[in-house]
Amino acid sequence: MESKQRENDTRNVLVPYCYEEFVCDGRTCGDNCCMGQWCIFVDEYHYHRLKNIQDPDIREKIDKHLIRNKNSTNEEEYGMIVKDQNSSCAFLSSDCMCTLQKAYGVHVLGNVCMTYPRNTNSVYGELEKTLSLSCPIAAKLLLSDKEGIRFQIIQEPINTRHIINNKLSMGMNENSTIKEYFHKIRNVCVQILKAREYEIWERVCLLGMMCLKIDKDAVNIPMVLDKFTRGISLPGTYREPLSKLNVNALFQLKILVEIGLERFAFGSNECGEYFKLVSDALQGINYRPGAESLGDHYLQAYQEYGMPFLRKNEYILENYLVNYIYFHVFPYSPEKTVFESFMMLAVHYALIRLLVIGHASYLKGNITSDTAIGIIQKFVKTVEHNSSYIMHIYNLMKINKFEDLAHMIMLLKL
Repeated sequence: MESKQRENDTRNVLVPYCYEEFVCDGRTCGDNCCMGQWCIFVDEYHYHRLKNIQDPDIREKIDKHLIRNKNSTNEEEYGMIVKDQNSSCAFLSSDCMCTLQKAYGVHVLGNVCMTYPRNTNSVYGELEKTLSLSCPIAAKLLLSDKEGIRFQIIQEPINTRHIINNKLSMGMNENSTIKEYFHKIRNVCVQILKAREYEIWERVCLLGMMCLKIDKDAVNIPMVLDKFTRGISLPGTYREPLSKLNVNALFQLKILVEIGLERFAFGSNECGEYFKLVSDALQGINYRPGAESLGDHYLQAYQEYGMPFLRKNEYILENYLVNYIYFHVFPYSPEKTVFESFMMLAVHYALIRLLVIGHASYLKGNITSDTAIGIIQKFVKTVEHNSSYIMHIYNLMKINKFEDLAHMIMLLKL
């Protein structure tokens, strides 16, 4: 943290256009992050700052609910706030406001409380920020933009607090070729996902084709990028071969349901709303384990209810995918190939689409954009915030040998 820097000094930060519109409001938030089973970590500096508060009106609560995190491996998780009997933050007031902030100002808040849902990455020393879609207010802001998410460089005070979640540096050795062309690769990834002359599933397939080609021909990345840039400007280049591929709704449904239901093996009370989300979606597509007509029911639900809604509101899924790319510094990963990183993006997209189709059918077509945004928010909160489950999905795909383009297209085409 740069707390000692002069307050009038600023730095460049890349953010979505709507980033500065975000305002946390616990009183109107539909899924308050101060409630529920999430751990509220407190960094070392603010842990001691809070422990030094002498006010008797709040001192007892600090002693009881602010504890040392014995499992901490870094200063950001030095301490943690123990929830009250209602699984809420002990410092949350009856009107859903923070009593610590109200009494002492934002400067006493831990870094997690101060920064969430803002996500900060460092790319070659430059800061990039976006918002986590697990926050309902942030999800509404980012996903509602019908023109698509756009980014701009803003000036922010240099002492603005943040937590670096991902760091990309040329000083690191892994995937050096990918890092050399990172910005160019990402720009083309976003260009593909924003190519609205294609349906959204086609764009995701094209992204997978390019990611695979980058892995196979890493020495010629500029040529690969140029080929796809020119190709997507001529829809016939890729649309015709994609249209000739068969739809395998039964395979798609079985894999996605298996992956989706596996989440419940990883516990957490946060699964309650997600369980209802999945249950209603499966009811909507008339899911019956073992039934021979599963694929037909899924296709019928898609064609009758899902497709009309998705085609009208594809910008929502487009915005989810673009935000995913910036949030996760896609396609870079120190452990995965470019295509393996794509595989995880594709699985997340396919799971969300299944939930949206199921709910569109469950509601007999009376699904709104707000409903779809709510589905994505709950998905991100329950799925993407659970690193053990994400790794489990990755391992499932590897074990079943689904980590190839053919299986990904089977998972994506409808």
